[in-house]
Amino acid sequence: MTQTASKPFLIGISGGAASGKAEACKKIKDVLYRKAKGKKVEVLSLSSFYRELSDEELKLALNSEFDFDHPNSFDFKYLADVLRKIKQGEHVVLHKYDCSAYSSTPDVQEVPDDVDVVIVEGILTFYQKETLQKVLRDVSMKGRCLDSVLDSYFKYVKPAFEEFCLPTKKYADVILPRAPDNHVGVDLITEHLLQLVNDSPLIHNVQHYIPRARNQSESCVGSFRPH
Repeated sequence: MTQTASKPFLIGISGGAASGKAEACKKIKDVLYRKAKGKKVEVLSLSSFYRELSDEELKLALNSEFDFDHPNSFDFKYLADVLRKIKQGEHVVLHKYDCSAYSSTPDVQEVPDDVDVVIVEGILTFYQKETLQKVLRDVSMKGRCLDSVLDSYFKYVKPAFEEFCLPTKKYADVILPRAPDNHVGVDLITEHLLQLVNDSPLIHNVQHYIPRARNQSESCVGSFRPH
């Protein structure tokens, strides 16, 4: 079967908190830069699409009482609009999110109009790893005390993963266990993307790869929806 990709090519990476999503994205991006000379790759974090909090919600967040892993915490309409603009070849500017202040920052991420691959990563990209990894990351990067992090994890992060993230596993074309240490899986994904960005037709050998059947509604933008 021959398949031609439209530019830019969008892919999503989803998984539980601290499951290695960002590191897997970095490895994929590094390989593409190394092997696909001159191609442009951008990684978007779902955290850039947190909605603005009300004053009352901000007070809850500062006391670690706001659930940032719930679908209602994200502006999926904004995400869909950004992806639509990217697919239309528009230059996009996004404000980065400060996880310690719970608000957008003046710092921006730019997606050029001639980008070749855009990777979107986040816990609810398709709407856990070790608890220790989540704890260490939050304590070091967000300045939160250990008790607060553990309470937040078991109160919000773990239940949100089981209710909202895990069911979206069925939408994934590739399951990547032990990310980002699954070098075989990362190589498989990057080789597939290399063919796409180099404008080479994708020849699928049914003896080695059977594409998962998709529903009509599972488009690049349409897949980014809360469940």
